[in-house]
Amino acid sequence: TSSGTTYLRARSSSGCWSDARTVSYTVDQGPAEPPMPTIDNSACGSTVLTRANPPSGHTYYWQSSATGTSTTNTSTTATRTSGTSYYLRSRNNTTLCWGPARTITYSVKVLPGVPLNPTVDVPGCEVVTLKRILY
Repeated sequence: TSSGTTYLRARSSSGCWSDARTVSYTVDQGPAEPPMPTIDNSACGSTVLTRANPPSGHTYYWQSSATGTSTTNTSTTATRTSGTSYYLRSRNNTTLCWGPARTITYSVKVLPGVPLNPTVDVPGCEVVTLKRILY
């Protein structure tokens, strides 16, 4: 999980060891978790999530799961009309390594249902009475 050096040696069936070969390696570190987006749920029926700009060489992607690796949604905002969780992940554009997902918990103000048709009463000329139906 981290860069370093290790050594590799061969051993014969008679028990003799070779000289050691030095092997240096580098582990590409994934990007950091993106910062928390702003959450605007002031509108009824939708919530808008707005992310920050990623650091140079990285791209932020909206995901439907914490382990998602979809590269289709890089918009600055994501509008949610249902659900309670969405995710944002960063990917290094050079190494293609993914960072951990930022979990965004939000709520959507539910729109009320369309009212039922009222009853229409025409008791006489030039008068119409509408009576609403209670749920």
